Formats: sequence, C-alpha cells, structure tokens
Amino acid sequence: MEQERNTYIDVLRAVSILLVLVGHCIQYGCGMEYMAWGTFLYNPVFIFIYSFHMPLFMFISGYLFAFSVKKKKWHELLIGKAKQILIPLFC
Repeated sequence: MEQERNTYIDVLRAVSILLVLVGHCIQYGCGMEYMAWGTFLYNPVFIFIYSFHMPLFMFISGYLFAFSVKKKKWHELLIGKAKQILIPLFC
C-alpha cells in the first residue's frame, strides 16, 4: 500500500527553494559593484533568508531520510545512497 505524499513538506521545499533563489539573486544579480563591495551582506532580506535556509533544508532532509530508514535495511540504504552520490560525482 502506497502512502500519500505530505503536501506540507512539498510546499515547504518549494518555498525554501524560492527563498534560496531570491537570496542568490540578491547576491549575484545586483551588479558587480554591489557584489564587489559586499553590500548585499547588509540587505535585510538577504540576512533573513540566510539566517534559516540551510537548517531548514537539513531538517527537511532528515525528516524525509527517516522514512527511507524505515523502508530499507541499513546496507541497502548505504549502497543506494553511495550509488546516488558517487556515480554522478565520477561522471
């Protein structure tokens, strides 16, 4: 029996991705002079986004990883994750 997707997690992921996109646009999309002087570091929107976006991604990843651990045995999980990471890395 398949479980239903948690739409709250999907929405949270989408909002997180958009916030990271906005943060990168502030940092790199405002011109070289803006970036060279580091003035983006004082932008309140940039400060707000960068204050929580990485912990949020780690929380979401850990939450979703817990479901993977419940479905598979540890050695299957490690082999699968190694393939997911190492094959693209070496390609």
